[in-house]
Amino acid sequence: MNEDLKNETKAYIDRIKKTDAYVDYLNYKSILERQPELKAQVDAFRRKSFEIQAGHKYGYFNAYENLLNLRSQNNDLLNEAIVKSFLEAELKVSKMLTDILATFAEEVDFDLDFLQE
Repeated sequence: MNEDLKNETKAYIDRIKKTDAYVDYLNYKSILERQPELKAQVDAFRRKSFEIQAGHKYGYFNAYENLLNLRSQNNDLLNEAIVKSFLEAELKVSKMLTDILATFAEEVDFDLDFLQE
């Protein structure tokens, strides 16, 4: 990568890091990290949720039902204020990054159509 492009990329990343969504995410992450047992529970939930969603892309069935069951099994955890706030903030950042990457892929005519079913 040429140096100008690398510097512009770093500047853009700095802008992303200053967004309300990212700042909120870091704040909630920091609060959650001060409670290691709770963070471990949240991470286990996130890992399982990710595995279910990723598995769906590879032909595993019942992803929707499995996600509903996972949420039901973790209802108390998901209703804790800090957990709820963290997961909402994480989702906002995830959507923002997904949109950014999609825009990059579209604008440079990078073929990702093979990912569509």
